[in-house]
Amino acid sequence: MGNTQRTWWNLERCSALQLGCGGSENPGGVPKPMNHSNPSVNHSPPAKTICVIFGTRPEVIKLAPVITRLRNSQFQTTVVHTGQHTTLTEDLTNYFGLDPLILLDRADANDEDSDNADTNDIGSAHKRMANNVLDSSRSMKNPSESTDIGQVLGLMRLVSRFLETHSPDLVLVQGDTASALAGAMAAHYMKIPVAHLEAGLRSHDRTQPFPEETNRILISQLADLHFAPTTTAAEQLILEQMNPKSVYVTGNSVVDALHTILNQVKTSAKETHQNYTAGYSKLAVLTTHRRENLGDPQRRILQAVVDLARQHPDLRILWPVHPNPAIRTVLDLFDLPVNFQTLPPLSYVDFIPLLNACDLVLTDSGGIQEEAPALGVPVVVLREKTERPEVIDAGYGVLAGSDPEKIRAGAEHFLQQRFSATPATLYGNGTTSEQVLKILIDHFAT
Repeated sequence: MGNTQRTWWNLERCSALQLGCGGSENPGGVPKPMNHSNPSVNHSPPAKTICVIFGTRPEVIKLAPVITRLRNSQFQTTVVHTGQHTTLTEDLTNYFGLDPLILLDRADANDEDSDNADTNDIGSAHKRMANNVLDSSRSMKNPSESTDIGQVLGLMRLVSRFLETHSPDLVLVQGDTASALAGAMAAHYMKIPVAHLEAGLRSHDRTQPFPEETNRILISQLADLHFAPTTTAAEQLILEQMNPKSVYVTGNSVVDALHTILNQVKTSAKETHQNYTAGYSKLAVLTTHRRENLGDPQRRILQAVVDLARQHPDLRILWPVHPNPAIRTVLDLFDLPVNFQTLPPLSYVDFIPLLNACDLVLTDSGGIQEEAPALGVPVVVLREKTERPEVIDAGYGVLAGSDPEKIRAGAEHFLQQRFSATPATLYGNGTTSEQVLKILIDHFAT
């Protein structure tokens, strides 16, 4: 476990300081004054600075291996948490040893900036736009959509102010979250190069998933370096007219993270399977949380899984229930069979050994679509469309959406037929972070 060392950042505190996080010169991550006076200072070119920006659990998981590599390299690395999901990420930042990191002060995004107001200031403009959007949310047909807009603009303002003060040589973002889009947009407007980890994923439907599909399309247009997890993703970027010389197939760093966790698990997959099955012969795991599945789709999914449990009394189904009240409301409609049991939400570190031990997973999670094949576990994908077609094409998954018949048929396909539990290398072999570091070194050397 890493020790929690957080630096809260706001403009007034750091405007005259140069911030260094990680690296041997400033291991504590505490801001220190710039040195202009010592004549004996080595005048060799300063280390290139890379700012890694995240705000959610999936970003922490996939960026952690890369951050570790960067901090043990020639780069000066600053790790910035936007505060998008602060409490949900703390256990992971500690586990992966990501402290010290900079946690942006959300209160700073809400102040009126009376002393620094400038009608031409990017941050001020974003704040006014965000306020206007949020004030009009009552008139929006879908309030959650207005929240998405306001969240991106608010995060962009926070990141913009940080980057204005620290001017890194490159900003690294991951995936398709509001934090990733805000980081990429803020860096782009300040003419700071952007590197995008997990680039090129496309469902080819901007409503599936929403708003992530739009976010990643926009990030691709802003990025200077694209780290694609697969050849399919890389080819998509080139189809979208990205410079082929800026596109690299690196695999997905989630596999690196899986290796880190499983190397520390003392219980074997077989023992974990026996512990969780508790007398049943097979084990399945259900996870569902996507907004597209809330309401009636969630009800149809649960009905299909309840039917599956009743048809297979030798199958134990475990469901770590997402804390969203809308999901629990649907759950209350069902009388679950004895072999279909709910669990409280699991930490990522606890969930991975369970996933590794199960015979089948039913999920609408994007990350689990990557993790399960890497562990040799088949997937019933509870989405209408997926941005990870490699899983389906390779036979490790079936696309079922919320259609009960497709869900049951997909589950039966894997439960009744002999499935090869050989871990797939669809998303690499756990060397993504190493490849990314090498690419960045070469990039700055040219």
